[in-house]
Formats: sequence, C-alpha cells, structure tokens
Amino acid sequence: MPGLASVQATTSGVIEVNGEKIPALRGNRLSDGAPLTVYPGEVPSRLPGQAFWDSQGFQFEAFRPQVMDVDKPLPHIRLDAALEFLIGDKLR
Repeated sequence: MPGLASVQATTSGVIEVNGEKIPALRGNRLSDGAPLTVYPGEVPSRLPGQAFWDSQGFQFEAFRPQVMDVDKPLPHIRLDAALEFLIGDKLR
C-alpha cells in the first residue's frame, strides 16, 4: 500500500543542487507558517545497520496543513483506501 496520511500537508516540488534538479517537498512550517522546500532524502535499498542509526542526526520538520476551501473535504493521502480496508465490508 502506498503512503498514508490523515491530511495532506505538502506538495511535490523540485530543488536545484549543483545544476541538478532533485525532487523535494514543499509546504509551510507548522511552527511559524514559513514556506519551506526540503529534500526528504533517499530510501536505502536495504535496512541500514545499527551504526547508521546511531550516527544520524535526523531532524524532521512538521508541516502546516494546506489552506483549504471550507466547502471541500480535507486533502488526504490514501485515507480513502485505509477506510475501505477497515470498514468497507460494513458499508456494502
């Protein structure tokens, strides 16, 4: 199953590093609302060993939910699929 989030807070973006375009996430920082574009990093092909986790200084930004129209549902990521999996048979 692809990623799951209750509310979509970022959009896809691109940053340029040394002339190379790299996929990034764009959104607004939760703490102060400042616009922010970040490179989320790469997912390794294999689970790293303990030394990797011990030496990393992970710091994840919290993003503010996107501005939305009050008459529309909240933008989400695959929440419909989660609900279908959890209670879909009860709604048929």
